[in-house]
Amino acid sequence: MQRTRNRTVVLAFLLVMTLVVAACGSNAEEPSTATGAGGAQAAGSGEPTSFDVVLTEFATTPDAISAPEGKDLTFNVKNEGQAPHTFAIEAGEKTFITPTIEAGASATLDVTALGAGDYKIICTVPGHEQAGMVGNLTVGSAAAATGGTAGMDHANMSVGEMLAGHEQGVNDFVTNVTEPITEGIGAQPLKPTTDGKTKVFAITVDETDWEVAPGDVRQVMSYNGTVPGPEIRVFPGDRVRFEIQNDLEEPTTMHWHGLTVPNDQDGTPYITQDPIMPGEAYTYEFTIRDHPGLYMYHSHFNSTAQVEQGLYGPIVIQGRGKDAVPNDEEFTMVLGDGPLGFNINGKGFRRRRPSLRPRGTRC
Repeated sequence: MQRTRNRTVVLAFLLVMTLVVAACGSNAEEPSTATGAGGAQAAGSGEPTSFDVVLTEFATTPDAISAPEGKDLTFNVKNEGQAPHTFAIEAGEKTFITPTIEAGASATLDVTALGAGDYKIICTVPGHEQAGMVGNLTVGSAAAATGGTAGMDHANMSVGEMLAGHEQGVNDFVTNVTEPITEGIGAQPLKPTTDGKTKVFAITVDETDWEVAPGDVRQVMSYNGTVPGPEIRVFPGDRVRFEIQNDLEEPTTMHWHGLTVPNDQDGTPYITQDPIMPGEAYTYEFTIRDHPGLYMYHSHFNSTAQVEQGLYGPIVIQGRGKDAVPNDEEFTMVLGDGPLGFNINGKGFRRRRPSLRPRGTRC
């Protein structure tokens, strides 16, 4: 894809994560509309505004919904996952919630008119909110102020509002390339230390707060505090060592996706190694034997949850001599989906910043 002169986007890959989740039991609370005096509400008028919602492991789609003020709301919820889920909206001291929805089943949630503001969407099954089943309902004037197009209810918007939202989304993306509007930048090159002829990369696995979009801060799992994790840049023939410190509250491992490595360095728990327990460290060491190209590393323990929550990163094998690819700039852009929503380099779509590196940068 040509940009200007010899500027090219040379690195891009898509994370595709197939969920295989066994059905699990649920201790979700029964339907309820009140835990107290109730949240901000407004008198409803006319026919309710309806929305279609799909639940899967572990996501609520859409995860951002805009609704009009002063209208009753109806949510038609279908569980297309393999485990039971609920759909709930927290409105101040009042919670609107469906019954537990079994896999393949549907339910309807009626919500009385809410005042302008932001309301939290969650699945109340224990652990599911933490796994990513969380979203936002924006009502009334607050909805118009959010900008962008993610989660927009186009059925309740004028043509002018739709145009303005899309224009704002494009402008946010362009701005974010050079003037970040979110904290944190993922996929940045990690400079190694050296031990003789070995390149040594230190990586800490931990939970951290990550700003997916302006004001939207979520707890994620990260490598060295970013999503994606740092970019590893090496050459064919390099001897590399990865020193992994696990500061999570659960085990993990590291898998080198697409790389040719000794079997005992492959990072598959209970097959090539025991899991790295919380608070423990583990060392992987091997020689880069593959051709120049783009590869990746990611967790291989509880991977449907850990990878989706941020434990992945790019590996670039650079070419030398005739295998080198000339360019003025490179952008590493990692596409992901799951609890963070559709994102590029860990940032919500249209609110992303690709990592930018001038020509000639090396490890």
